[in-house]
Amino acid sequence: MARKDDYIPSNDEKFAEWLGRVSAALNAHLDDLGLKAEDVAFLADARAEMQEIVDLQKELERRMRGLMGRKRDVRPPIEQAVRRLVMQVKHHPAMTDELRLSMGLTIPKGYRSRRGVGKERPLLFLEAQGGTVFVHFGTMPRNEHLNGKPKWARGCCIYRRKAGESEYRLIAESSRSPYRDEIEDEAVSVTYLAAYQASGTHEIGRYSTPSTVAAGTVEPGARPRKLRRAA
Repeated sequence: MARKDDYIPSNDEKFAEWLGRVSAALNAHLDDLGLKAEDVAFLADARAEMQEIVDLQKELERRMRGLMGRKRDVRPPIEQAVRRLVMQVKHHPAMTDELRLSMGLTIPKGYRSRRGVGKERPLLFLEAQGGTVFVHFGTMPRNEHLNGKPKWARGCCIYRRKAGESEYRLIAESSRSPYRDEIEDEAVSVTYLAAYQASGTHEIGRYSTPSTVAAGTVEPGARPRKLRRAA
């Protein structure tokens, strides 16, 4: 740490300027002071190097001030756009806890805090018969004789996404399993999700695991199978 009475300036720009003055003064009095030119030759190079560093630092500081101002203008609209996008997808049926973590989002505790909505999620079992998909949902969707749903649920919201589509679409609010979905495409892979629904339209529980089936228009001669009794 320099002393208060130190003759060497602490300011870098003044230090570079001072080195130039010292070099000039000593070179003008080499014989008087018993010095040789090589004794003070380093001062010119030191002054030039120091001045180059100071000039570069000033340029970087100028650019930094410009970047900081630009950042203040650019970041707010980017944040607003991202927040709108996150709000759009954070409650989407396809949103998972793993995806939330990868995006740095908080995993909801209990998913729903509204009265009457439980934490159960339905199981799915899909049966494709040509252009018809029977979406079995509930506690035991593979056996409609034993299938059921939680006491708080009056039915299920059913979502569908066909191959090539970017998002799920709500296709039904069904109170009984199975739900019959007609697929008009000749051949397509279809993925379904479901969530139990309470008495209120927007009182939705946790989403099921996605289930996919290949479906298409009814094949010639195909006979629909008899379905088990619905829950």
